[in-house]
Amino acid sequence: MNRGLEISSAAADSPRSTVLAQVRNGVSVRMAALYLLLSGDSREAAPMPGTARSDKESN
Repeated sequence: MNRGLEISSAAADSPRSTVLAQVRNGVSVRMAALYLLLSGDSREAAPMPGTARSDKESN
């Protein structure tokens, strides 16, 4: 995050701001993605919540 260029300090430090949590979570997500890519793991991704269809819905 570039304070003053991408976002003002007032907005970044606001009690309603989620920027710091997003930055913190983004690091973990990028590390996990790199680990899976570099390790050659071929597992399929889990379905996104709300997108999985049950057997009853598909009939």
